[in-house]
Amino acid sequence: MKIVAFEGQGGARLGAVEGDQVVDLNAADSKLPADLGEFLAKNNGDTRPLADIAKRAKEYGKVLFDPRFVMPTSGRRLQKQGFLKMAGLYFVNFFSIVFRGKPATKGYTDVR
Repeated sequence: MKIVAFEGQGGARLGAVEGDQVVDLNAADSKLPADLGEFLAKNNGDTRPLADIAKRAKEYGKVLFDPRFVMPTSGRRLQKQGFLKMAGLYFVNFFSIVFRGKPATKGYTDVR
């Protein structure tokens, strides 16, 4: 899941990219901070709660997309863990969420 920050409905918002659309996560959960850094600090870098919110978000309104919604990312995790390990973890977690409703992995390792 890709998380994006964008401007909309009076200010900064968080969104989740699903295919070619962006789901407004703040519309689904009014308690969600609009700043990704603040969210990560409160959740020790764990983005799994955002995935749960994204699943519920479609019930709250229109799904948004704009190709200008981009978020720069770093390749540190790919460089440190390697492509095969990352691809394997993403593959396992994707299917675990699809079929079990929760990720297979329990922890999140911060890569700096």
